[in-house]
Amino acid sequence: MNFCNQPSNAKSKLIVYHKLTPKGDFIKRGEIVYGSELDSPSYTHTNRDEISLDTSSPHALYQVKVVDEATKDIVLSSIKLCQLAASGFNDQFIVHVSENGDFTHVDYYSTVSDCFEGAPTKSSEFTSTVEVVRPDQPSRPALGKLSGSGQKSPQTAKSVEGEADKPEEEKTFFQKYWYILLGVMVMIITTATQEPPAAQGQGGRRYHIGYLARRPAHRSLCKASSTLTENKIKASDTE
Repeated sequence: MNFCNQPSNAKSKLIVYHKLTPKGDFIKRGEIVYGSELDSPSYTHTNRDEISLDTSSPHALYQVKVVDEATKDIVLSSIKLCQLAASGFNDQFIVHVSENGDFTHVDYYSTVSDCFEGAPTKSSEFTSTVEVVRPDQPSRPALGKLSGSGQKSPQTAKSVEGEADKPEEEKTFFQKYWYILLGVMVMIITTATQEPPAAQGQGGRRYHIGYLARRPAHRSLCKASSTLTENKIKASDTE
């Protein structure tokens, strides 16, 4: 029988450390164990000391360090302290592995993204879930989660996609062509209020010339009428 293609039963172990204050040291918190695709990964909390979170600063971070026991590779991640407190010390580790099952990266999430006053700040237990993601398998972080690096939660991404899928509202005729209508109105107003100076000058000259031309014609008619009258008088005297 050929065992070359049989899934390996070897287990991989990741050591989880955490740091509660910026100037504090990393302390071992627990272990993550995972194997083949047929095995379910698990987290075991090994530190039973009570944890106290200082959430007085809304920007204070809760930092975790994950170390591969075999290769000693280290991955750091963080979330806000107030997010861990608001979640009731519930978190999730998403472990990314290569095709051969080697550890490559880990995403760390809180189960909530919002902080609120009055959240519990002390606990000796963590409720942690682990998911192993392989190259041909996308990760599925729970809704409402935010990683310390500011990665968007699937819920936020889904809402953004929903907004993008909304049909664009139809624009009115004026909204589409307002700039063309504005240009036409400006042209009409400009044409109506301005008269070319050349046309005004030519019109004045025609009127002046025409007036002067009519005056000699009037005088000629008067002279001709006077001459005709004189001739009639002379003719009557002769008779």
